[in-house]
Amino acid sequence: MKYCRLLIHLSLLLIAAGAVATFFTADYGYIHLREGNGPAATWRDGSDGTVLPLPFHIRLDSIEAAKPEIPAWLTIIQDEDAATKYSAVNKAVSSGSYIFIMRHADCDGHGAWLHVCNDPVGRPVVYSGYALLVLSMLACIIIRGKNPYFSRIKDNRRTSPPLWLCAVIITGALSWLAWRANMTGAFPAVTLSDTFVLASIPAIGLAVLFRHSEGLIPASAFVIALASLAAAAASGIPGNGFSPVLDNPLLGIHVCLVICAYSLFAVITLCAIAGLMKSQKEAAAMSGTQISLLRIAVTSLTAGIITGSVWAGLSWGAYWSWDPKETWSLLCLLVYLIPLHGRYIPALRRRPKTLNVFLIASFVLMLFLWFGVNRIFSGLHSYI
Repeated sequence: MKYCRLLIHLSLLLIAAGAVATFFTADYGYIHLREGNGPAATWRDGSDGTVLPLPFHIRLDSIEAAKPEIPAWLTIIQDEDAATKYSAVNKAVSSGSYIFIMRHADCDGHGAWLHVCNDPVGRPVVYSGYALLVLSMLACIIIRGKNPYFSRIKDNRRTSPPLWLCAVIITGALSWLAWRANMTGAFPAVTLSDTFVLASIPAIGLAVLFRHSEGLIPASAFVIALASLAAAAASGIPGNGFSPVLDNPLLGIHVCLVICAYSLFAVITLCAIAGLMKSQKEAAAMSGTQISLLRIAVTSLTAGIITGSVWAGLSWGAYWSWDPKETWSLLCLLVYLIPLHGRYIPALRRRPKTLNVFLIASFVLMLFLWFGVNRIFSGLHSYI
């Protein structure tokens, strides 16, 4: 277990080193291409307009400016090799350390402006750190699973919801998602109602997983699932508008991982509220399960943030932009990491009710991240 923790902290250092390398070595700028013109061999720096050379030539073969995704075909020529690649606002083109992202077409529809990113050092280092971080966190969960990982909280009554009712809820949630996917033509993970429905699935799955246990987890998970579906119904039927930049396979992965974490945080919070009403001994028995679920939730949130970072690198050229949603997600992750270091914090280790208060306060921060950030701040995540 100590080696997994060591790898987690090493991966964080690797990510930090890559971010520093990006700050000092990455170049960002733009290039303008026209149909019928010869291959371009230079691009301009975004800060001062300095002309910079490309290690290859790039040519715009054709573009369909009338379509919202602005599809175009680019040919990259290096030495005697030529490769034609498809580009659009949701599809970056890469060659070596260079990434080209479609921004907009010329007014006459025969040219295009592309964002250029050249990050030869920082990006590979950061992505390596991402992979090491997720793998080491998963290893921690698996190793913990060999021990009595989830403590059994004994109560005087069974609190598991009926299995048939759980099946009905899962069927309804999946039917909604299938209907929305058919409406939008992409994975339904953009509107609030979509995310509410997604949140109900891991919650009801947790209720089913713990249906034979005695305690608060199955009941809490079932309540969260019902509350999520009720919130989805209250949000109304969303429209079928869909930004072209969101048409990416990473959308579903990114949102599902983040919403899964949110759902688990909600279950943990309900258990924390119930823990405040119990004795210190009973609250201490619950804390083991809460921390165990918290590890899974934090891992899911971390993987979701990383997936979003990779997606941002493909869509906007920068894997991290300090967008309000990104910043608050990172803050939320750091806050939820504090209880996982509880052995270094006597107040959390020795006083389970203090831990419950901290978890409830953390959930308030998470709710602001989910609902408040996009309504107060504008940024790359302002799609709803």
